[in-house]
Amino acid sequence: AALHFASAVNTPTVAIFGITDPILYGPVAEKSRVVASKRDCVPCKKPSCIYLHNDCMKDISVDEVFSVLKEVLS
Repeated sequence: AALHFASAVNTPTVAIFGITDPILYGPVAEKSRVVASKRDCVPCKKPSCIYLHNDCMKDISVDEVFSVLKEVLS
């Protein structure tokens, strides 16, 4: 919910998405960015994942998020 409130008032945001579709649920603020898993199965619409332990989130590196964060805040 915090992402959507911030986005609604045009606050710069960086959203991290694993299996969820960022096009449907991502931020709409002018200066917002999305970092998302690059797996072929994303966005997933299945009731259970074929991968274990949130692997799609583990694919997103801290460096990748930090790089996008620097862009948004500059």
